[in-house]
Amino acid sequence: MSTVTAPAPPQEPHAGQPRFFARLGRAAASSALATAVSQVTLIGLLFWGASATAASAVAFVAGAIPNYFVARRWAWGRTGKPHVKRELVPYLAVIGVGALASVGLTTIAGMFTEPLNISGITRIIVLDVAYLSSYAVVFLFKFALLDRLVYRNAQVRMATSQ
Repeated sequence: MSTVTAPAPPQEPHAGQPRFFARLGRAAASSALATAVSQVTLIGLLFWGASATAASAVAFVAGAIPNYFVARRWAWGRTGKPHVKRELVPYLAVIGVGALASVGLTTIAGMFTEPLNISGITRIIVLDVAYLSSYAVVFLFKFALLDRLVYRNAQVRMATSQ
């Protein structure tokens, strides 16, 4: 005699994760941490004479690494080893767009400052404003993609305290 089992009930999107505004706030806090790490890296590299493109690329990666781990765990409640195809690859694609915006805007600003012979602290400020403005614009776009595509239907284990 065979036993028929009923299909599992559909899982709600974001089941086991913090609520939307908690995710948004936590992602914003994680992004603020990443921005601080990126800023220290960017300003340091520019101070030592790095090109706008190199400085912004290294700064983006320096902020993206802690942001991945903090946001994954805290904002979306993910623990354990990430699934490469369902989580890591889409995550890298989403932040890749952010990287292109950050590096692209900073590079364009650098192209404008070079012929004007802007140097020193003025150059650093101009390039930093370009870099930061891309972060502000891209944050909501990245959050929406991560929240709706990358971490949408994941089985999660939340810590007892949220």
